[in-house]
Amino acid sequence: MAKDLRARVSAILMGAILSASADAALIYSNGFDEASDLANWEPESASLSSDGEAAISNGSPTLAPQQGEGYLVFTGNSSSVSDPWYGGIFLDITNLLIPGLEYQLSYYWGGSGEVSSTNPILEVGVTTGDFGTGNVIEDRFFTNTQVGVWTRRVVNFIALDVQGDPTYLDLAEVSSNSQSVDPAIDNLTITRISSVPAPGTLALMLLGLIGTGLRWRQVSLGSGV
Repeated sequence: MAKDLRARVSAILMGAILSASADAALIYSNGFDEASDLANWEPESASLSSDGEAAISNGSPTLAPQQGEGYLVFTGNSSSVSDPWYGGIFLDITNLLIPGLEYQLSYYWGGSGEVSSTNPILEVGVTTGDFGTGNVIEDRFFTNTQVGVWTRRVVNFIALDVQGDPTYLDLAEVSSNSQSVDPAIDNLTITRISSVPAPGTLALMLLGLIGTGLRWRQVSLGSGV
C-alpha cells in the first residue's frame, strides 16, 4: 500500500512537471519591418526627435535586414538629445510575463553605418523602472568596431513579482557621437523557456500531493479497500 501511494504521488508530480515544461513558448516577436511595429513602444525622453532617432529602416548600403523587410536603427546625435539618451524606446511587457518563470531574450544587432573612433554603446534590457535603476537583465556593449554584419545575442532572465509595478523591455543607444555607426536591432524575440514553478512552489505542490495521498489512504483503510 505504501509503495502504491508513493508511486501515485510520484506519477502525479512528474506529470505536472512535464506538462508545465511542455508549455515553453514564444511570447513576443518583432522584426521591425514597418512603422506600425513600433505602435506600442514609447520613447525615452527626446529620443524620437529628428536627430536623435530610433526608427524603422529598410536597410542601408552596408547592412540589409537580418530577416524581413526592415530593422530598428538608432542614429543618436549628441547635439540634439540630452545625455545619456541618444535613442531609446521601451515596451510594457508586464502582461506577457509570469513571475518566477524563466525567459530568453534573443535579438540580432549590426552596425548599419560606418566604423567609428568613438565608443557608442547599445543597451538592451528588461527593467522594473528607469533603465539602469531597476534592471532585471542588462546587455550592454560597444558597437564601434563592427558594421555590415549581424550578430545574435541571447540573455536569460527570471520574471520578478514587482507588486503591481510594470516591467519594461528597453532598447537604447546610450552614448554620444554615434550617428556614424547607426547600430541596428532585428528579429527580437522573448521566449518562455521554462514553465516549471520555482523550487518553493514545487515543494508546496509536493506537500499538497502527499497530503492528498495520505487522505486517500486513510479513506481507503477506513473503508477496508
